[in-house]
Amino acid sequence: MKKVDYSGEVARTPDDVYAALTSPEFWRSYAEANKLPAPQVETVDEGGATVTRSSMTVPVPSQARALAGDSAAVSTTTRWASRSAGDVRVDVVAKHKADVTGTVRIEPAPAGSRLSFAGELNVRVAFLGGVAEGQAVKYVPQAFADLARRLAAWQG
Repeated sequence: MKKVDYSGEVARTPDDVYAALTSPEFWRSYAEANKLPAPQVETVDEGGATVTRSSMTVPVPSQARALAGDSAAVSTTTRWASRSAGDVRVDVVAKHKADVTGTVRIEPAPAGSRLSFAGELNVRVAFLGGVAEGQAVKYVPQAFADLARRLAAWQG
């Protein structure tokens, strides 16, 4: 397992960021902007928590196809205990499995909001998992930075 951390500012209020992150429309626009297939997304109340689930099948980048195959099923669940913190789990199923788990936080910041994530990445590939994690771990903060840019631009 590799530790993954991200922290960045979003030029939106914490309420706006939370509303977007729990909005199926935001996630569909996010996928479209990133040229990904439209995800299936739902947000429901479960035992006092707001839970957002999404799933989609995405093409695997060419440099990873030998290890992962041509496509991967990606499912994400975020369980928001409050409007400012949620537990995230992303499962990736291809030839091999991987997951990212952790906590996302939304806090007030001078430019609007601070979006942060602290968690772990685990790639389940016999003998090569650590090498694959080392390569993949650098993409998680990039994905959060892109998410922050999309949140700032979203007009939902």
